[in-house]
Amino acid sequence: FSHFTDESYHSNCLSVPLGIRLNIGAKSHFFMEGGGFADLMLKSTRSGTYHFYPPYVTVPDTLVQGPAHLKHTFGWSLGFGIRIPMGPNEWIIKPEYKYALNDLLSDYETIRNRYFRIAIGYRFK
Repeated sequence: FSHFTDESYHSNCLSVPLGIRLNIGAKSHFFMEGGGFADLMLKSTRSGTYHFYPPYVTVPDTLVQGPAHLKHTFGWSLGFGIRIPMGPNEWIIKPEYKYALNDLLSDYETIRNRYFRIAIGYRFK
């Protein structure tokens, strides 16, 4: 019998948003945004400690690193934000929540891609 402990997953993905933005206010400084997204997995790795307990052999714990085989995900997102004018350009601050409908990994354990993030950008006009 064996198992992993202290596992860490690292993923690099390309996020493709598809949303609709609703501007609120006379000068459209506030907005709400909703829609879908797809996170396309480019590379994923896993690290952790591997414990192996056979009754006839004693093997020391081993630090293991390797590919994680995480899947592409898709789902919906919802956010709101503010545009702050700075001369002819503007800052954009947008907190949003992303909720994936499928699992990144569903083997012995289930890992879901659901997260909150804050996007900050500067728009040149």
